[in-house]
Formats: sequence, structure tokens, C-alpha cells
Amino acid sequence: MSEMTKVRRFNKAGIEAVRQLLVKIRADNDLHTEEAKALLTDKLLTDEVKNAPEVDLERTFTSKMDMIGYFTPIFDDGFMDRHQKDAGLWTWLAVAYYKQFLKSKNSIYQVATDCCWIFDPEEYRFSRRHFVAGTMYLHRDFGHAVSDGLEMFFAGEPYLFGGLLDAITYKEEFTRIPAMLQTAVWLYYKPDSAKKVKPGAATQDKPGTVRELARMADQFAMTYDIFETEDAGKLWNLLPAQFDKFKGDAKH
Repeated sequence: MSEMTKVRRFNKAGIEAVRQLLVKIRADNDLHTEEAKALLTDKLLTDEVKNAPEVDLERTFTSKMDMIGYFTPIFDDGFMDRHQKDAGLWTWLAVAYYKQFLKSKNSIYQVATDCCWIFDPEEYRFSRRHFVAGTMYLHRDFGHAVSDGLEMFFAGEPYLFGGLLDAITYKEEFTRIPAMLQTAVWLYYKPDSAKKVKPGAATQDKPGTVRELARMADQFAMTYDIFETEDAGKLWNLLPAQFDKFKGDAKH
């Protein structure tokens, strides 16, 4: 039976210790498992979290959606609101599950850049890439815009920040326009595929891809009254011919 552990938060010294741990893992190609585990409960490096929920540190996630499904009932809207800028808490959670965020190739660990581990809430382009906070907050934002098709954005492995998600979130304005998100789902979602995305949807410099849709976000926002999810049909019908191959025979 797994042991439940109360969520804690790293203080300033703890965040620096995490930074040094990442340096060691990269340099030694060693997980430093005991050191990582010790950081989580070190009273000099961590603080208690008021009304802290408990998590199962032995839980494994098959995908980003699986991780979202586990944390969503534990971290309710009140918790998410209170801790939206809590760098220490989200960094603690990334370390708590750090083995799942490491890729391995030819027996060499590939450790993502520090911003994927150490949460920086003040810098959008970094915060969106955080393994836990980025995934959870993006999912919450997207969920306000679309219902069916959310898995398209979060179908990959827990450590993966794929091309489609990168393109969708590269400009914060895009993620704040529900009609854009809904249109992206209509265009690129393929529920019967392993990756849940149509082939070529995130390809660079190709017509009709998500990157082209993202580049058009500002233009459409300035020219047309398109914002709410209900406006997605209007946007769909305004899209130029290069999107036709992704539209197929669909009507909206």
C-alpha cells in the first residue's frame, strides 16, 4: 500500500538545492535517488503548506492526461488559485515525481532545462513548460474553452512538451481566445490515433498547420469580433483555403 505524503514547498535555499541536484544528475548520469528523496522532507529546505493535500509519491503517470486526472481531484480550484505563483510548491511536486520527467536515450539521462523543474510564475514562456504547474494550469485554462478534444493537447508522456502544445501556447494571446482553441481541436484532433493529433498538424512552415493558425490569432482578433467558444464557427468559415486539408468534410 502506498504511503500518502503531505505536499510541502521549497524555500529559497531549497530551490537552489534543486538546481544543484539537476547539475549533478546531468554531470554524473545518476538519479541521486536518496538525495532527491531527502530534499522533499528537509526542514531547512522546505516549509509546510497550509491545509496541504496528500499525494501518493509512488503513483506513476502514463501520460500528461493521466497526471491531470490524478491531480485534479486533489488540487481543487481554491488550491490552484492560492498557489498559482507558488514557485516552491510546484518545484517540490516536480522533484517528488522527478523520475517520470527524465528521458533516457542510450542509457544516458536527458534532463530538461531548469524551467521545466523550477517553476517561474513571472515568466510565461518558462512557466508553461513546467512539468506539473504548466500542465495543470494550461489544462484548466483550455478546459474553460473546449470540452471534447482536450486530450489532444495533453496526450504525450509526462515529460513531453510536444510541437502542437508548443505552437498553441507560444503566444499567450492564443491560449486566451477560446474560439482559437476550439477551432484548433476541430482542425487537428484525431481521437483514434495514439497521439490524438492529425499527422503534420505541428509541422513547421507548412500550410494549414497549427503554427500558421497561431500566427493568425492577432490578425483575426483585430479584424473580427471573435473571442468566445461560440465564435469558433465564424472563425472556421473565415479560414483560408490552406486549412482545407485539415478541415476535410467537416462543417461547423
